[in-house]
Amino acid sequence: MVCLSGEEFTNRYMAAIRNGVTHDFQAALRCAWLLVIDDLQYLAGKKGTLDELLHTIDAVMTAGGHVVVASERHPFDLDLPDRLASRLAAGIVTRIEPFAGEERREFVEARARERRVALPAWAVDRIANIEAPPVRILQGAVNAAVALQQAGQLDLRRLDAALTCISVAEGAPRPESDDDLLAAVARHFAVRSGDVAGRARGPEVREARAVAGAALKLRGRSLRQIGALLDGRNAATIKDLADKGAPLLEACPELRARLAG
Repeated sequence: MVCLSGEEFTNRYMAAIRNGVTHDFQAALRCAWLLVIDDLQYLAGKKGTLDELLHTIDAVMTAGGHVVVASERHPFDLDLPDRLASRLAAGIVTRIEPFAGEERREFVEARARERRVALPAWAVDRIANIEAPPVRILQGAVNAAVALQQAGQLDLRRLDAALTCISVAEGAPRPESDDDLLAAVARHFAVRSGDVAGRARGPEVREARAVAGAALKLRGRSLRQIGALLDGRNAATIKDLADKGAPLLEACPELRARLAG
């Protein structure tokens, strides 16, 4: 069985083309007895990738395998080649209703148990009360709460900030430069990017600066390079900042993925 999101399919296909191993990519997918593609909407408009997906689906089905595709919209409502949209619509197309309130609560508790963490009732209620979110956002919210709990930093303010960043980060563009990263962190914490890089104080600015330090470290920047970006701070100060920012960044995996570059 092969299960990929639309983004993962695209990234692996592009990497195979760059590395000259397209045949290996095709062989790994086309021999699957079950191919599952989630978030098909992310492939809309990507003609080359969609053509490859169509050939992959054809190969799997010709070999007697099965294909399951999930999307936020009906195939005919996506920007897909006619042949692919028709192929998908010819199968069994069904709508999966979002979790109801009590089902969301059960989902949150079950995912937390899988991580061997008992979330407090108020945190479970706060996440479960998100109105009809996509499952990936609900899962991200659980991951954020678990990370905060494990770091001993779970409170209502931090959880709400994590829930906000998960929703905002969904589909947001990835910062290209280090200056873009600082600006993205500043926007997330509703502070000025100059304050993040400078000497301003305050809880929001300090948290933003710590997250920026941790994200820059994830990008492979040295302590000296990060210090140069953050108003000439020394390596020891930057190390302390990054250590404090790491659990905050871990609490929002979507933001972490965007900022890591």
